[in-house]
Amino acid sequence: MKTTLLSLSLLLALGACQVPQQVPGLLQSTVANKPTGVTTLKVGKVPHGIAAAAGFVYNSNTGDGTISVIDSKTDKVVKTLSLGNDKPGYIKASHGGQHLLVLSSSGKLHVYDPAQAHKLLQSVELGTGPDKLLLSNDDRKVWVSLTAEANIAEVNFEQGFEQPATVKKMPVGKASADGKGHRALALSQSWLATPNPGENDLSLVSRSGGESQRVSAGNEPAVLGFGSWNGADRSLIIGNKASHTITLYHLDTQIGVTLKDVGNTPTDIALVPELERAFVTMSGSNEVAVIDYRQQKLLARIPVGQRPVHIYRVPAKLQIQHVGHDHGELWVGNDAGSSVSLIDPDSLKVKTTIPVGKGHHKMAFWSHKAYISNITDGSVSIIDRSRLGN
Repeated sequence: MKTTLLSLSLLLALGACQVPQQVPGLLQSTVANKPTGVTTLKVGKVPHGIAAAAGFVYNSNTGDGTISVIDSKTDKVVKTLSLGNDKPGYIKASHGGQHLLVLSSSGKLHVYDPAQAHKLLQSVELGTGPDKLLLSNDDRKVWVSLTAEANIAEVNFEQGFEQPATVKKMPVGKASADGKGHRALALSQSWLATPNPGENDLSLVSRSGGESQRVSAGNEPAVLGFGSWNGADRSLIIGNKASHTITLYHLDTQIGVTLKDVGNTPTDIALVPELERAFVTMSGSNEVAVIDYRQQKLLARIPVGQRPVHIYRVPAKLQIQHVGHDHGELWVGNDAGSSVSLIDPDSLKVKTTIPVGKGHHKMAFWSHKAYISNITDGSVSIIDRSRLGN
């Protein structure tokens, strides 16, 4: 009798430890674990642009006209900069990482100094609809695309960011009829390029003399990047949004080759010049097209998350600059998937996909951390890259 009772007790105990079987026709509730090394920080309304400078991360909040200043050591908002009735847009750090440049809806470029308690150094009048911003390697010149003008604004900071800047307009093709939307801008050693939405082509502008020539590609050219090899500019990579193609325009021969079957809706581009590869997000087909721009061929179409828009190249190792043979990683923001995908540019494989907040994503990187803005959530996701196994 004692033996029978003992056996029954053991059976009951073992049964209690077993995983319950799922009942057919019923959905079991599952809770996903929060990814290790990912935290969320609330910022202002409609966070859009983001950049890192001098140990701080700046997030422009277009919904309330402010910029949230995040201390990268504590990952806390330590200050909020107000633009009053103006709205901050595209935001970028200088190459030296010591100054912050912010475009605003009033047509101005604002320059801030993190070392002086984030002091506003000057505001420069640019024109109507400033959209994208690029800097020369020495930070002495800044170029800004304008969505409502047939110009690129060239801003000269020859005496540094604290001295008054001068502005010159560089004529290009027509903007869109309503002056809205985005207008890309690409920069190389010798050239600037920008689409002309009002004329369905693009302008190629000499940096030295300002002379401009027109280039035709596919329908609605919207994504631009320059490819180089043997130390010289050789190719202009053009993503044609409406015709779902990529045109490779050879700068020497002035002949373009258009690649089809690359996916749908090219949206953004990142280059890995050492590999002579361009990575183009295709937001309409949820993938990244990889182009060998020297051989003028498609290498791969890499599936990622839902509606990939922005793509960034960052070091795989935890330095701020690219070093040695580190070809980096490609970080892709999946706007409808609330995630970011990390791509190895050598193997062309997705290393991992990390859940973040909701909405349109832009990214900034400082030290071993990635900062992802989430436009719908009003937040920034902070990813500790040292815990991702890179």
